[in-house]
Amino acid sequence: MATDEKILQDFDIYLKQLDQIHNWLNLLYYDTVFSTLFNRPVLSMLMTGCDYLTENIRLLRIKYLTSKSTP
Repeated sequence: MATDEKILQDFDIYLKQLDQIHNWLNLLYYDTVFSTLFNRPVLSMLMTGCDYLTENIRLLRIKYLTSKSTP
């Protein structure tokens, strides 16, 4: 079966968006005004969540490509 290009494009779009969110959270984490004792743990958990989502979406993309390349 051939790969569906729309699915692959969606994977790439959402992985890029997750990377942008992670970078934004990182900026907030190191911002002297926004980053307080109470905000840092929440920001850290959100960044970890982004890492988790990114890694699992990449794995799903690889599984999708692998399943389409085998006869």
